[in-house]
Amino acid sequence: MPVLMVIGAIMSLGTGLGLPIILALIIVHLLFGYWIFTLKHNSMDLADLRFLVVPLVVAYTLSVTYFDLYPVMYDQAYHLQISNRILGRWEWEPLHQGLSYSFRPELIPGLAAIELFWTGQTFDVDFTPIVLLCATGWALHNLADHYVSEWVGFFAPITFLLLPVVIQYGTSMLLDVAVAGMIVSTLFILKNIDDDCWQQWVFLGILTACLGLAKYPYFYIGPWIFFVLLIEKKKF
Repeated sequence: MPVLMVIGAIMSLGTGLGLPIILALIIVHLLFGYWIFTLKHNSMDLADLRFLVVPLVVAYTLSVTYFDLYPVMYDQAYHLQISNRILGRWEWEPLHQGLSYSFRPELIPGLAAIELFWTGQTFDVDFTPIVLLCATGWALHNLADHYVSEWVGFFAPITFLLLPVVIQYGTSMLLDVAVAGMIVSTLFILKNIDDDCWQQWVFLGILTACLGLAKYPYFYIGPWIFFVLLIEKKKF
């Protein structure tokens, strides 16, 4: 999830600040490739197979719903309009809550813009929400493992992914499920941070800023983390 957050921020902020879209796309693809390259240093054991439960449950819920036939309406349409604007396909902005400009958060539309770039579509986005849903499940799985045993934590993502509201809207371009995963992922990194590593603190700050870009009310999570650190008397 943190890699997706940073990629979405680059797509939305970069193009918003005048970065050519082709350069933004090159940067995020190189960043993703570098992340894949760093995975070679990770080791796996048999117990790690439990993380396959997330894509398996997601695949099951997709098979029993008509997720690819749901109409893209209301907030989803706003988000895909932003994705196309990021790609430079148009500059038009819809009226939003009576104002003559759009002020929807752009991080997740930035991720969807990558899919639209590769598919050539303008309103059909399926892969991005599925990836974000899986990343949310894995974030919840990791945080649960931090507090309980691995096999008890195994049921946390299953319970979440089988909630009716998640089944219905988890694979849509609505923000809530993905933002929940981003919050959980940020909290997991906070709980495992090395007090003496300033790079980790900088990365935590970047992720909290990305939360605000994903959904504007969560700009407040940064100050709240600061107060939590003061209460716990952590060194930072």
